[in-house]
Amino acid sequence: MTGSELATVLAALRMFQSATNESHRHECGEFDDDAPLNNEQIDELCERLNVTPTVPMHSKDTGNINELADEALDCAARYIQEALGVESGDVAGVVFSDGETQLKLRYYVCCELLDQERKDAQENPR
Repeated sequence: MTGSELATVLAALRMFQSATNESHRHECGEFDDDAPLNNEQIDELCERLNVTPTVPMHSKDTGNINELADEALDCAARYIQEALGVESGDVAGVVFSDGETQLKLRYYVCCELLDQERKDAQENPR
């Protein structure tokens, strides 16, 4: 997510939070399957979004952050399924459908990239 995208998402969340009454949010039309977040949950989400590190565009593998996170989750689920003799990924699909694990894995990839960049800068000062 770019800086502009993040700023837009945060602004939209804050506008939604301030412009709607919690008890009427489900009427907004986007909440057919899931309940809308309450004010406290929106605050927590904004806080999590604000602390996710941003990776400079010149960092290695920036285009692969999502792919790396998705592949890591797929490998972990496949490993567990093979160890348990599970033939279907149905349960994994339900367990990981909220996106929380993917978000954590993307955060981890960003942290590794930032750490790698820091180490590179120490080894090769400008």
